[in-house]
Amino acid sequence: MAAPAAASSPFVASLLAHDVMMLVVDPAGSSDVPSKRISPPVTLQPTLLQPSSMYRLAALQQLWNVVVDNVSRDLNFLSQTLGSSDEFASELLQLARRVYMKGPDYLELLPEADWPQRLQLGVFRNDYMRAVVASGEKGGSHEDHDASVHSTTTPLLPREDWKHVEINTISCSFAGLSTRVGLAHRDVSSAASTRVLVSDSEIEVPRGLALASHAWLAQRNARGEYAATGRVARRTAPPAAALEGPAASPFNPNPLVVFVVQEGERNYVDQRLLMIALKAHFGVDSKRMTLRELNDVLVLTPDFDDGNEDQEQATSRRTNAFLRSVQVEDHHAGTTSPLQSRYVSVFYFRSTYDANDFKPECAWHVREQIEKSTAVKCPSVLMHLCTMKRVQQALSKDAVLEKFVLPRRAAASASSSSDAVGEAAVNQRRAAKFVRFIQETVMGQFLLDDPSEKAQVAIRKAIEHSSAYVLKTQKEGYGRLYTGSDVPRLLQLPRRHAVSAEASQPLGERNEGHLTAVEAAGVEGHTYEWVASHLLLMERIVSMTISGSIWRQDAAHHYSDLALELGTFGVVLSDGVAPPDDTTEDAHSAPPSARLEAIMDEWSEMTRRPNNQKEEEGSRRPSGSADDRCFDMLVTPEAASAFLKKFTLGDTQSAMLMGHPSTSSTQVGVMVSAYAGFLARTKSLANEGGGVMSGVAALDTVAFAAPRGTPQRVT
Repeated sequence: MAAPAAASSPFVASLLAHDVMMLVVDPAGSSDVPSKRISPPVTLQPTLLQPSSMYRLAALQQLWNVVVDNVSRDLNFLSQTLGSSDEFASELLQLARRVYMKGPDYLELLPEADWPQRLQLGVFRNDYMRAVVASGEKGGSHEDHDASVHSTTTPLLPREDWKHVEINTISCSFAGLSTRVGLAHRDVSSAASTRVLVSDSEIEVPRGLALASHAWLAQRNARGEYAATGRVARRTAPPAAALEGPAASPFNPNPLVVFVVQEGERNYVDQRLLMIALKAHFGVDSKRMTLRELNDVLVLTPDFDDGNEDQEQATSRRTNAFLRSVQVEDHHAGTTSPLQSRYVSVFYFRSTYDANDFKPECAWHVREQIEKSTAVKCPSVLMHLCTMKRVQQALSKDAVLEKFVLPRRAAASASSSSDAVGEAAVNQRRAAKFVRFIQETVMGQFLLDDPSEKAQVAIRKAIEHSSAYVLKTQKEGYGRLYTGSDVPRLLQLPRRHAVSAEASQPLGERNEGHLTAVEAAGVEGHTYEWVASHLLLMERIVSMTISGSIWRQDAAHHYSDLALELGTFGVVLSDGVAPPDDTTEDAHSAPPSARLEAIMDEWSEMTRRPNNQKEEEGSRRPSGSADDRCFDMLVTPEAASAFLKKFTLGDTQSAMLMGHPSTSSTQVGVMVSAYAGFLARTKSLANEGGGVMSGVAALDTVAFAAPRGTPQRVT
């Protein structure tokens, strides 16, 4: 039942004050001119969370950063894994082969030294559902948790279990709005404001973009001129031909970060918040552009990072991305530049995760030109492929995950070490430890075209007990699930049946998360083989539910079956080789294997000691006991926030943003990795398929329970 708007007017005013909105861009107009305002669904109160849960997921993000970076550099593995995937993944894979392989049929891998750019920037988001504690483990009931939201004294919160939904490697949205929702919740909370945890993502994601931009500058100016000017050196100015023609304009040596956005973008405000932070905190200019707009101004010019002063004699095979005649808005000062020409240091993709983004005829050509340039891609097409669910299904196997879980130098160093046997044993132990830490959150996943007995048993179980499984799309950006009676209907479709005209369309171009009438009838439509290439079978996560209210369409709606999905943002900038362990004393440098292990151990120690006090030898509590949660009840919000801050690049890294010591064109060993904040979303289990953009899920934030004896209400 909806409550009148007046009942929530202070909260609505706070949302508006913090720019919690979505602005729709007219597809026929400029990508920088919004035409309509929409209020996204938002919870009226933050959701209570145990601090140890945030620590655990932040620590896990460090592992996933390394895993995705490693997988993205193994094109053979990606090719084998995605060999039977859908049409869109196949197109991306072919693009990757044209850029990163050689030979008449693109079958031979290029050495990474010959890549257009070996530096890759990843802005990832791992999504987890808060799940019911598995049978046999001690925890609280749903009613216990619901009481924790409304009672006036601190209850004993139930143990939380978290299950991994997916990893998103491209266009990870709401890093800006997540922070703003937290600020709005903190404004109206009746408890101490510090109890509401505000995400750092609005600053930490731009920090990663700025770091990549400065790394690109360091490569272009191997002599270090950029350190004093923050600009591209004169000797790397574009050739005269690039500045000629009807689009000619003055050359500005400051490089741009380009946000590659969708036509008719709806998430304009979220992107703009990141652009404002990028300029205000790090002095980096940025611009939003569609692929169609880039097609008109993007030029690839020779790269002169080899030190040759004579541009005419330069022999570099690499090409820089150069934009002719663009206007750049200073989103911090509110001013707009005259027409000018700029290099691009980073392409940050907030689109191209869906085939619909490639409808313009020029789209695939522009995407390939971007990939061939020296600009740092966020993500590269290689990292983009890692978001496909077939890749994530492969990583759900211990033996596969173990190959990618260690930083590459740590994994390979044993072969050259004088103590190779001992070092190999340490790495093997660490890899097994990291795999266990990740796999505790992973649900069973199965390919529908997998002939193995394990997969076939799961398929038969899903047909008989459909409530225990879901079918999910291979691509990112949908948030759609096929559940209930749709599961056996799809799994029992006829094989090698003629595909109808309607069914030949990708799922994303039809109904939002539902089968067509043809498919539902089970008579005509997709063949089983077609479905097998587009969907993946996954064990269903049994979500913990709470009661709460959501502000949607200018009214408050109350629900009794709300489930929390928590996403952790991660940033990784890497050239594929981690620095040696003895060069990473700075805790903010991306951790090699030793640093990763220290993070895992620190989380384990903090969550098993009440109030951070040292335990007496032999006094460890049994897992799952009530006292096992004492730490969650005694930790202060300030201490919790400070601990999470240790996982981020942090404000102390402003000096590092002026140039990482290993980012010149002649050095390798760059890995800067961090947790970069979180995104909380809540939805009613009556509408499992769909996200915030479709109006199903609501933006949320989290609050930590206060120490015993303090007021507990969160309103």
